Amino acid sequence: MIDAVALEREFARMISAIVGKPVDDGVFRGLMPETSNDAICVRLTDDSVRFLETPEYTIQVLGRFADRDDALAFLSLMRQSFPAFGRSIGGFSFPSIVPQDAGVQPYTFSVRGNTMHFVSFNLRVRVLTSRA
Repeated sequence: MIDAVALEREFARMISAIVGKPVDDGVFRGLMPETSNDAICVRLTDDSVRFLETPEYTIQVLGRFADRDDALAFLSLMRQSFPAFGRSIGGFSFPSIVPQDAGVQPYTFSVRGNTMHFVSFNLRVRVLTSRA
């Protein structure tokens, strides 16, 4: 059985390395702080689905930015990074990490009276673990 908390934590570390922002200071797990203008949140949003005996999860990578250009740059970086095959981190290996939605675009929403730009990049992730 996969430890969902550890999976989300390690996937946040992977995204942190990709975007060059530290975990808990730019990249967050589960929920981003309300007061953070430029932040990325990594969330395990779907339980395991059995596919060829390998657990499969949906992970949302949500970015919130004050500047639309930053949102577009984040989206471009995610598109360059995924799909990915054969990655490993923290005792987990990922046979495949595949974007779930092909037509992702930034969207705008008002937060605390400020215009913010969001990108929700959803991934289907097949997971193996070496943990007991």
